[in-house]
Amino acid sequence: MNVRILTVVVSLMLIFAYTGCFFIQTQNKFLVTVSAYFGEAYVIRNDKKIPVHLRLQLELGDVLEVVGNDSYVQLLFHAGAAIITRSDALMEFPEEGVVRLIQGQSSYHIEPQKVNQFIVKTDYATINVVGTRFSVSQREATEILVFEGSLKVYNEHGLLTENLNAGEKLSVTASTTVESSSIELHDSTWSTSLLASNSFHTNELTLDEREIASKNVDNSQLSQRVSQMESQIQQLRSTQVRLERDLQKEKERASSFELMYWSEVATAERYRKLLEQLGADVQ
Repeated sequence: MNVRILTVVVSLMLIFAYTGCFFIQTQNKFLVTVSAYFGEAYVIRNDKKIPVHLRLQLELGDVLEVVGNDSYVQLLFHAGAAIITRSDALMEFPEEGVVRLIQGQSSYHIEPQKVNQFIVKTDYATINVVGTRFSVSQREATEILVFEGSLKVYNEHGLLTENLNAGEKLSVTASTTVESSSIELHDSTWSTSLLASNSFHTNELTLDEREIASKNVDNSQLSQRVSQMESQIQQLRSTQVRLERDLQKEKERASSFELMYWSEVATAERYRKLLEQLGADVQ
């Protein structure tokens, strides 16, 4: 009888161990990686400032700080989203599928049918995203520009608009004043197509970058900046390949843990039947 109890306990412990490993592997969904950056930027984590670098992985609760108008950080979400933040931006990641733009500007490319839920929050608005390209600015007001797809926009009092469509702009203030207007679909203030294509073209320069290019600036500085951007684009491509490879490995590991789990279940069942048979033989 003692042997039977001990065997069952050991089998259950093995099952719980493998099951726990399986769920740990499959439930870690928050995967956000720095894929490109320029200038000065930090990740604030547990009251410590971590300088941004390529392949830096963010964690829930992190705050991204981008210092200066010329600095920017590009983030890739493994769930199918990408973000560029700049212009002295502060962005928090409070929970999975939610970003909070505290200040500054950010541009978004959300792949349709890949992201179940993506929400952008500011002081004055909450933006529910399905699949689209849009830009958000948080200063004295929240300004939202849509270049592709549509958005649902809320504030603390409820739904502001059911469909903010491509080519439309919405401005929301603290007093809940709402102003809407039209924009050009190819507004180059923010270049979100860079996120999707991983390439760089002159017509995708931001307005600030065009102004810099039109002034008499040091050619060596421009060449250095272009060289750095080209290097970051190449690193982004390499990162994408590596992440896809790592994701495939994780899927294989999860599948392996699942097979081990069911194998242990079958083993425990065999032991149970064997012990029942031994008990019957003894009687």
